[in-house]
Amino acid sequence: MILPDAYIETDERGQRFLRWKDDTENDFQPLYTAPIPMLLFCPKCDLQHVDAPNPAKDWTNQPHRSHECQMCGWTWRPADVATTGVRTLETAGQGDRTAHPWRAKTER
Repeated sequence: MILPDAYIETDERGQRFLRWKDDTENDFQPLYTAPIPMLLFCPKCDLQHVDAPNPAKDWTNQPHRSHECQMCGWTWRPADVATTGVRTLETAGQGDRTAHPWRAKTER
């Protein structure tokens, strides 16, 4: 249910926000934020972290902010918003270089 003076707005990244008619540019509350795809590497052991459902652990890969390394068990939070670890990024910016300067251990 949305309040009578409220509406949903979607920004350029596809994030949806609930706004009130008298809101300023900076006053909004996230209604639903899709996880941001990121290349994630464990800060402890450098294993690449790729999110995926894991029925054996009853994990459906719902949006989350903290990630647990599947090799060493370290838990970290790369951002204060929902993120998802992906094997490769599907987007590229004009200033992007070809590959990362480091080599991380591949997912096992």
